[in-house]
Amino acid sequence: MFVELFMITTIMAVADCLSTLKTIFVSKKFFQPVYFIVFVNAVIFAVVISKVVGTEEGIYYILAFALVKSIGVFLGGIVENKVALGLLEACIFFNDKTKMSSIADELRRAGYSVNTVVAFGFSGKKRYVVETTLKRKDLKSFKRFVKPENGKERTMVVKEISNVYGNIKANI
Repeated sequence: MFVELFMITTIMAVADCLSTLKTIFVSKKFFQPVYFIVFVNAVIFAVVISKVVGTEEGIYYILAFALVKSIGVFLGGIVENKVALGLLEACIFFNDKTKMSSIADELRRAGYSVNTVVAFGFSGKKRYVVETTLKRKDLKSFKRFVKPENGKERTMVVKEISNVYGNIKANI
């Protein structure tokens, strides 16, 4: 019985990890892997449910099934963070035009597509914005360009975007 419980626990952890990834893929419109994930998940679910319902020790299987569903979602989140699918838009704000220009050029040399924008902050004070689109998995390396100033972190806004059209797509 304990061997079977361990096997069900392991299999269900994988199944729920896949289920979490399926939800994330659908929300990000990556449909190709979803079809395979749904098939595998359905087979696993059918096998496990037949085991849970068809035995005298059903309560142990039910508890293992319920516990592992939570563990599987947790593992799916970890895997998704490692894969880091998707696109981001990052905007970095500056008070100094020279610093903005310097970082914008540094980002361009590193291969990022960059736009610079003049904006207006409190009381109409000029602010400068560096905008770029990047892969989510590149965010960590991108952050090294955003160096703190006077011991304070720069203001940077990062937004998830669903798609990019046109020439900029070749750069990401």
